[in-house]
Amino acid sequence: MNFFSLGSMVPQATVLTLVDMPGYGYRSRLQWGKFITDYLGGRKRLRSVYLLIDANVGELKQTDEQCIDMMNSLQLPFRIVLTKVDKIRNTDAVVAKVTQLVQDRASFFVPPVLPVSAVLKYELAELRLNILIACGIVKPPY
Repeated sequence: MNFFSLGSMVPQATVLTLVDMPGYGYRSRLQWGKFITDYLGGRKRLRSVYLLIDANVGELKQTDEQCIDMMNSLQLPFRIVLTKVDKIRNTDAVVAKVTQLVQDRASFFVPPVLPVSAVLKYELAELRLNILIACGIVKPPY
């Protein structure tokens, strides 16, 4: 796991830390081990988990399903970030399909699915705002 301190975003705010768990998609839940389950389940100040799903796949992989099941069992709110949308033709259709698949499986999913592209810088500002709202640093605009 990699920890990134994002500093204090507003005066008197707690330091925001982003934790990256690279490679979870290449391993099964058993290989993640008890450490990650304990880490996620034991973080009282954890505000949300963002599960990154490759838009090229267009559906949930087994490891995505395992992660979603773990979020449900730990009762952790989580959001879906659909990455690499610059590589697909019909972003709206893939977002709708992934949304439906996740909603059918998950109790703690917080919509909407967030489509992004690092290459095109597509919707990155929306993702950043979503993170700040999830952390309670910024109030929702609605």
